Amino acid sequence: KQWYQRRVRGPQISRDIFRDINKMSNVFEMSWLAARCVEQFKDISDAIQEPAYQDLVFLFDEAAYVLSKLKSRQLVDIALSKIRSINGHQDFVSRYLENLTSLSLQQLDLIIELAGTNVKYVVKPLTEQLTTGWATQGTLMLTNTKYILEKIDLGCCQKYNSELCDELFDVLEGLCGTQDDFKWLLRLQRKLLKESVTSTESDTITATTSDEV
Repeated sequence: KQWYQRRVRGPQISRDIFRDINKMSNVFEMSWLAARCVEQFKDISDAIQEPAYQDLVFLFDEAAYVLSKLKSRQLVDIALSKIRSINGHQDFVSRYLENLTSLSLQQLDLIIELAGTNVKYVVKPLTEQLTTGWATQGTLMLTNTKYILEKIDLGCCQKYNSELCDELFDVLEGLCGTQDDFKWLLRLQRKLLKESVTSTESDTITATTSDEV
């Protein structure tokens, strides 16, 4: 215990060992070390003053790992707040999705959370990737592609970026190479319709309430 206390009392916990130290603090229920790891993570976040992509990737990946393995959102809140605060989350989402095939479902969930109501941040780079994949590889319907499209609010995209949403579905239709692909696309279109109706009803209720007030 004394060795670790000496180790973490320095100004920095090396990024190379941060995950191992943080995991150990939780496995062995070392609350003082877990708290120090959160403090260190916050220090790393505070030191980032501009959208340096690799620094933001470190924050994001560590937060996703802790959420997945340790079921804690402490690092998530710090990481997403930093990425948003430096006005770099649109570029971050776009670049991060370049490695779509290698991302875990937890990472995809956090990307969706980071984008929030700005669904176009996800749809635009995804559409571009699908278009490139279509041109160079032919049929391409990946598990991660389907997962993220099933999770995002396509109704919101249709409402505020209808041309982009239409382009996405045109590309998806061209990528469907099997009967199962077409069945999946039909389910996605039904999802879009349902979300669009829900969005319209919500706007109507809001407008009615405003008029009454």
